[in-house]
Amino acid sequence: KINVSFRSGRITERFLNISGAYTRNYSYLGSNSIMVSDYNASQKILLLNRDNASLTGNVSSFINPILSTLKLNCSMFSSKYQNIINESELRKVQGLYLDYGFELRSGFKGIFNFHLGTKWNNYSVYSTYSSSITNNISFINLFFVFNKKIDFAVQTERYFIGKESSKNNEYYF
Repeated sequence: KINVSFRSGRITERFLNISGAYTRNYSYLGSNSIMVSDYNASQKILLLNRDNASLTGNVSSFINPILSTLKLNCSMFSSKYQNIINESELRKVQGLYLDYGFELRSGFKGIFNFHLGTKWNNYSVYSTYSSSITNNISFINLFFVFNKKIDFAVQTERYFIGKESSKNNEYYF
């Protein structure tokens, strides 16, 4: 297993954080599965050479002209392994997860502040067939502080769930 991490800057001004990891399992417990409409059965089998890799990074910077902090986030996780499904040959599977987005948070001294952002998640699987789904969440939070005893917050979120078979996949809260 290999882990690497790098940080630069101060959290109150400009900040950069990057970390990564790689793991190689020379032997691991995989699955031999039977999947039919009436039942599913799975047994553990000893397999060789599974690889996992991850990389995460974020950048944060205070932008003085708008008195706000901008944050950019991204991460990636990749996994390569093998399994058996419905008495097939040993098949190679690669999974890839990507996560990326941004946030903007104000730091005003008055009665009003905000926090807004969006994040995308992409899940992909590559094997005897390929599949990929992208989800999104966006939000806006508004904060009003009138005095020490009275404050008010409005929060809203929008979800987009990436289903290929459905046309109605947006949700607002």
